[in-house]
Amino acid sequence: MDRETLVTFLTIVSTNSVSRAAEQLYVSQSSVSKRLQQLETELGVSLIVRKKGTRGIELTPAGLSFLPMAEQIIELCQQSVDMNSDHGRTRLSIACIDSLNASVLAPVYRRLLQQEPMINLSITTNLSAQIYHFVERYTCDIGFVTVKLQHPNIIVEPFIQQYFKLIYCCHGKPDLTSPVATEALDPTKEIFQPWGSVFYQWHERHFPGSKQYVRFDTVSMMPELLEDGYWTIVPDTIADTLRNTPHLHVFELQNPPPYRTCYKIKNLLPRKENQRAIELFESILNEDSHLSQFWRP
Repeated sequence: MDRETLVTFLTIVSTNSVSRAAEQLYVSQSSVSKRLQQLETELGVSLIVRKKGTRGIELTPAGLSFLPMAEQIIELCQQSVDMNSDHGRTRLSIACIDSLNASVLAPVYRRLLQQEPMINLSITTNLSAQIYHFVERYTCDIGFVTVKLQHPNIIVEPFIQQYFKLIYCCHGKPDLTSPVATEALDPTKEIFQPWGSVFYQWHERHFPGSKQYVRFDTVSMMPELLEDGYWTIVPDTIADTLRNTPHLHVFELQNPPPYRTCYKIKNLLPRKENQRAIELFESILNEDSHLSQFWRP
């Protein structure tokens, strides 16, 4: 069992896809499948089942049991490397959902690196449920999620509120004016993004039985998929980053989805060696003026 196969397994789990894992690791899908098979052969169990008819994967009972062990092994390996190479450098690990990293937290990361240029900063993109798991097991120090869960070992604090906007692609002058009613939108030209269960319920009420043009869950792909006359609904934090994108127009919705609250989470007993980095990051977060516009108590 080597580090490469363990990292491959964890990447498949975090991306929920063999193909996306291959993209993140910069290898072919066949290489990812071969590494997974090698690990399963060595352990003598099946770890992952590919769901028929979908692109996702599912962990077997053995896979669920092995996941925390794989994470701990990688963490121990990293700590060993850090002991030999960091020479006292501050370390901080952050796990975040896809929609917050680029649109909200990138300026905070920049300020952190400016104030602490020698910091060893690790940033990963994960699902909310996985982030809780990582924070509990000290795989990361701070997490940003969209689901509030009760957990005895995790502190959960409201971070920002996201209100939803309409993004409409038009190469000329759009024939829409704010606020736009959902009845004015063609459901067959929607680029659908899953923004949680509350958003999905709202979507089912306003677009019952609709069949979207495209469904995806990676924010960075969205501008590439929007064609003339097509539209999508996104949080205002993302809409603000697209206002100067050619052909993309931002509109208010007449009957928008309920706002979404994002949360910052951390372990109740953070690692002492990372405490200073955690406090520095949180102070920058609290002082950042551009975040205040996204909090409406």
